[in-house]
Amino acid sequence: MRRAAASASLLLTLLLLAPAAARAESETDVMLLIDLSGTMKRNDPDGYRYVGAEQFLTLLTLFNSFGRNKAGVVIFGNDGRVARPLDYITSDQASHYQSLFSGLRFEDATELGKGLDEALKELTRSGGRTKSMVVISDGWVEGNPSTRRTQDWEQAKAAAEQEMWGDVVPRLKAAGVKVYTIGLFGPAGKDRRGEPTLRRLARETGGFFEAVSDPADFSRIYQKMLYDIETPAELIPMKEPGGRIKLTPGDVGLIITGPKGFSLTDPHGRIYPGAESPVRQEHFEYRDGGAILFLERPSELGGLDQNWTGDWGVNISGEGQVAKLSPVRIVRDASQPPRSFYFKNEYVPLRFGLVVRADADKRTRDLLNACEVKYTLVPEAPGAGGVLAGRLEKVAGADLYAGEQLIEKQGEYRVEIQMICKLDQHGEIKFAQNVEHFDVHPEEVLSLGTYLPDQAGTGDRQEFTLGDWFKVRAGVTQNARDNFPFLKGFKTESFRLKLHYPSGSEQEVPVTVRGDAEPESEDIHFDEWGELTVGAEVRGALVTTQPGRDELISYPFRAKTSKKIRSTLTLWAMAVRAGGWLWKTLAALSVLTGLFVFLRHQQWKRLPQMSLRNEDVDQSLGGDESEIGFGEKLRRDFRHGPRYYIGGPESDAEVKLPGGDGQRIAEIGMAGPPFFERYYVRPLGPKAIHLNGSLLNTGVRATIKRDDLLKIEGMDELKFEPTDPAELD
Repeated sequence: MRRAAASASLLLTLLLLAPAAARAESETDVMLLIDLSGTMKRNDPDGYRYVGAEQFLTLLTLFNSFGRNKAGVVIFGNDGRVARPLDYITSDQASHYQSLFSGLRFEDATELGKGLDEALKELTRSGGRTKSMVVISDGWVEGNPSTRRTQDWEQAKAAAEQEMWGDVVPRLKAAGVKVYTIGLFGPAGKDRRGEPTLRRLARETGGFFEAVSDPADFSRIYQKMLYDIETPAELIPMKEPGGRIKLTPGDVGLIITGPKGFSLTDPHGRIYPGAESPVRQEHFEYRDGGAILFLERPSELGGLDQNWTGDWGVNISGEGQVAKLSPVRIVRDASQPPRSFYFKNEYVPLRFGLVVRADADKRTRDLLNACEVKYTLVPEAPGAGGVLAGRLEKVAGADLYAGEQLIEKQGEYRVEIQMICKLDQHGEIKFAQNVEHFDVHPEEVLSLGTYLPDQAGTGDRQEFTLGDWFKVRAGVTQNARDNFPFLKGFKTESFRLKLHYPSGSEQEVPVTVRGDAEPESEDIHFDEWGELTVGAEVRGALVTTQPGRDELISYPFRAKTSKKIRSTLTLWAMAVRAGGWLWKTLAALSVLTGLFVFLRHQQWKRLPQMSLRNEDVDQSLGGDESEIGFGEKLRRDFRHGPRYYIGGPESDAEVKLPGGDGQRIAEIGMAGPPFFERYYVRPLGPKAIHLNGSLLNTGVRATIKRDDLLKIEGMDELKFEPTDPAELD
């Protein structure tokens, strides 16, 4: 859409980088087109468009500090005619263009296409310059029946529109001509039948559209267009008295626009316009209430500090603007082809070069060493998203600054490249800038296709069966192919693919890049049930053609995208999945059971290795183990662990002590893993039990260690000590 803007920037860069001796060529070529049709009688009855046109030409004349500019004028009505051939404009012509528009009369038809065609011929004859047009019209196209050999106005209108859109506009785009359009729709702004035409013409060629609702709008609109064509070093809005601006030796001129009566005061108190000083000045006033003041830096070095450098005061009633001119320009890097449109979720490359005029003085060059370059991307439409900003990094070994910015929302954007310099004496100032425009389309250019490895080319799949293997391939979206037939695809340098699983885990996937073929991943196993997000980023070159041309153009390209796919469970997959879970569970249970059995077995083996002894008793804890059946052992294993009961001779306890009755007195067992050899004793209630002299609580375990003394009520004291190994054998 804005290809003309980018092409113009490229051509301007090539011109600026040319040797100084070759600079007899112009920097900027502009054709001004003015509508003479009968509908303009009601849409601009006072002829303010002529006043605005004269202002524009004067501004372009004054804005001539960085090389020579050319301008021409075409009028269109019943046909298209050149009123001023494209030629150089010089400062002595400022405010002397009124004669171009005197004596012009209204005509019946509106042959806008023929006017564009005549202007294009002028620009084409001028050679490879930056090329722009400014169209002032109500946009209502009416073909001339007499020149189109028909008596029917509707047929003439259809033929004029077909010629303009089918022939003239494609040639404008191919030549890199940027067209700016100004709409005049009457004092009340009601006749807007031609607005869509003016908007489309600007959009397709990379310019922009503005509507005039008040004569004072012309000055603002022309400034905006001029600054888009020939970007100044800095634009400073002025809205009230008491404003201040800073000038440095690097600023070569000022253009001040605003309502009549404004003035500037230099650091020594001299007031402009009118002051006598080495600062050259030009002042012009217009019948719409506006005025222009041009100031040029003194040529003598001694006059810089005395008459130029420092703080200037601005006294203005209303709104105005100050434009600084500089011998330093920031231009788009000519080594990369320019673009005027991007797709959503594409990275916009920002690569700009610094160009210094050959006659720039040492102070200007020294100033550049204290500067950095920043960018700001501003959505043109309200509510289109926030401002994006950052810093461009200097490219080693070159006067280039580069970076890139991801754009996630559609719309028109203005990119401002600003050089900001820090001066000890004057603080931080904006030294040079570049302003460009581009569109971001709602479509994404990068698409991801997912498919089974053996079914490539059978279509994109959104669902897979759990356990499937699949591949991911990157390509151009079908919407991008349908809406942009000049788009041929992309060449891949790198392809990054990352999977985001339902569980929250992430995985980088190996990919294959083979020449011009679409990049694809290796086989991926879908081993989680649910929704999987596939994210991708491709870097390489976007390949396109230009309208009417066959050669391919490659643009630096980086984009990202993502898609979601799901895994489903069939009955067989569920059975396989369940079987897998079952076997894993059984295997885990088997391991745990084996460990449990091993530990219990070791505990049963350790218990008989301890005995209770005194002069009359020598009883191993194993007691009569044969009395414990398998079921009883298993019950004790799962309830409190291996243990033996202590009781009297008539009891069913395994450890039988003399002096007891037929009841169980206590239990004794292991309190932990066998290798720790930790034992416990727990009274069961019939008799009081003391351990090392301390009374034990009934039903509560107490740790018993080797050589501890155990006293059971009604029995002699027993010592807890290892069993004789001979007895174990």
